[in-house]
Amino acid sequence: MEKQQETEALPSETPLTEPSGANQSNDVNLGSEATSPLRAPTAQRSGGGVKRSKASTGQVLETSLDRIYNLLEERTRKKSSVKSTEDVPTVVNALQVLANTEGLSRSSEEYLFAIGALRLPVNRQTFCSLDTDELRARWIAHEYKLSRDTS
Repeated sequence: MEKQQETEALPSETPLTEPSGANQSNDVNLGSEATSPLRAPTAQRSGGGVKRSKASTGQVLETSLDRIYNLLEERTRKKSSVKSTEDVPTVVNALQVLANTEGLSRSSEEYLFAIGALRLPVNRQTFCSLDTDELRARWIAHEYKLSRDTS
């Protein structure tokens, strides 16, 4: 009788397993849930029961796979957005085009600015892809003006 009163007095401290094999089917279930790598982690409730984490294992796996997929997709996108080095003129080629551009004086600040600006691949590609000398000279003048306005 005393044991029964002790158990009733402490309901929040109910053990997870029943003593002497009284409920072996639950013991096996609880053991497999707690140790299986394919199941979500469990935690003991203050009432003595077992609760599952908020995210099930399937949800965790799906989220992880989505993250991996998104990272791979982003890498592929970045690689495809960057032009290959074959598409970008070399510095030497860009400087030759600059030297042959009519409307720019080699002694001007704009010309010197263009030499520095053509170190960047994006500027070389833009400059060399412009159709006419006039357009190239205007682009350099525009970029030079922008650089002066921001400094």
